[in-house]
Amino acid sequence: MRLLARERGAGLAFTDEIIDLKLSHTTRRVVDIGGGLSRVDYVFDKEGNDEAPPVLFSTCVADRPIVLQLGTSSAQTALAAALKVQDDVDAVDINLGCCKHFSVQGGMGSELLRKPSVVQEIVRTLVANLHKPVTCKMRLLDTITTTVEFVQMLIDAGAAAVTIHARRVEDKPNSDPRLGELAQVRKLIKTDFPIVGNGGVWSRDDISRVQATGVNSVMIARGVLRNASLLGKQDFSFNDNCKRFLELCVQWRAADTLKNAKYTLLQMCRYQPGKQGASTTQTVVKCKSLQDLCEEYDAAQPPQKRQKTAQ
Repeated sequence: MRLLARERGAGLAFTDEIIDLKLSHTTRRVVDIGGGLSRVDYVFDKEGNDEAPPVLFSTCVADRPIVLQLGTSSAQTALAAALKVQDDVDAVDINLGCCKHFSVQGGMGSELLRKPSVVQEIVRTLVANLHKPVTCKMRLLDTITTTVEFVQMLIDAGAAAVTIHARRVEDKPNSDPRLGELAQVRKLIKTDFPIVGNGGVWSRDDISRVQATGVNSVMIARGVLRNASLLGKQDFSFNDNCKRFLELCVQWRAADTLKNAKYTLLQMCRYQPGKQGASTTQTVVKCKSLQDLCEEYDAAQPPQKRQKTAQ
């Protein structure tokens, strides 16, 4: 999906949140996919697991620049994970905004907004020990003042940029983003420090509204799943995006291709308006192979080639 987003106009891509403890227990593998191309997989090897080990993070030369987003609650575990992968990424981002139960229960994500001293230690530790920039993604806090103070703490700790999701922890995912508050925060942070705006972006007009707050850039998540075309100036249909996504999966022999391709396509279907989402969901679910998916969306399948793996 990151590769599709880049083709449609994204200048930078983040991974999904990857938990540091899991990433620390991966093995780096270089997969030769033929034609002079290779892919880097970080494979989670769990002792006693007879099944094929899952790939926790996968990237390639076309997937740059890439920011690794870590879920963490500890400077030590964050550093261990970041050191393992820093040569395959361009920056490391600390997730301070996820409100999902798993993250919060583990002391990660938005739970860290309640523990500024822990966050400060994480950022300082990474900045001191990595040769890549360290960034953070957070949410608005209860007041403009507390939000600005938290951002300033991140700046003082050495963060290279901060993404602010323009919603508070208690806000519903589909509630209107608090762009007025985001604008006030941006005005109170020194102008040469990069602030990225995020939240409620489903169209090019929404991008313009976030840009109007004065942020330096805009991060888009669910909106890209609905329509990656909003990243650029050219419009593509939903089927065009699905077709190209599948072609990229095949081209790069994406790890766990069928499983991950179906999951991503179902997420793309989920955010389609009206009845289109339901009908396309049924189409994806019935497909039993990557070939089925490619045939459904008229996506070209090059001849299969043996993949060679090097440690």
